[in-house]
Amino acid sequence: METLNNYIKQLINASEKHDNKKITQICRDMGKKRKTLLLEVQRLGKFPSDGGALIIAQDKQIFLSVFVLKPDQRTAIHDHGSDTWVTILSGCSRNTEYQLDKQQVATAVSSTICEPGHVYHLTGDRPHDDMNVAEEHTIQLHFYPMDVLKEEIHCKRSLWDFKHRQRHPYSHDLFFKLSSEAGTVIEENIHVN
Repeated sequence: METLNNYIKQLINASEKHDNKKITQICRDMGKKRKTLLLEVQRLGKFPSDGGALIIAQDKQIFLSVFVLKPDQRTAIHDHGSDTWVTILSGCSRNTEYQLDKQQVATAVSSTICEPGHVYHLTGDRPHDDMNVAEEHTIQLHFYPMDVLKEEIHCKRSLWDFKHRQRHPYSHDLFFKLSSEAGTVIEENIHVN
């Protein structure tokens, strides 16, 4: 737990200073230490081996969780309500980002394959989805420089259904419902980086 606790302290410090450049560097360093971090996270217990999330650290300054996607599992299109840094610890995912039109309908604009060690940064209002494209589980660390479960942040979050790409208020139940439907969606013809 020493490596993980050290990174948590660094992330709290960078978050207090609103230093996004430093946060990005810390997340990249975490990507380089992914094997050690993966072992430490697995020792925390209640590891979501069937997909899902486990909160690692939460206070008024930060929120850090591990997110697991099973093979072929895809999330609903969603935003985070806060800047978010995602570090891939193992597996491989495809992160698709969306642009909103005036009616708040989401259209896919880019897709990136993210392998172990890859870090990507999402702004709070940028919709995206993740799909595990590996034959094994994909394990990600999600870092937010604030407590995203606080009501004033959580209530700003949104989801989009895949069929009509219409915006919906965020709820955990709807997230899991739309995520279960996401695996049946026929892929769009978008550029993959």
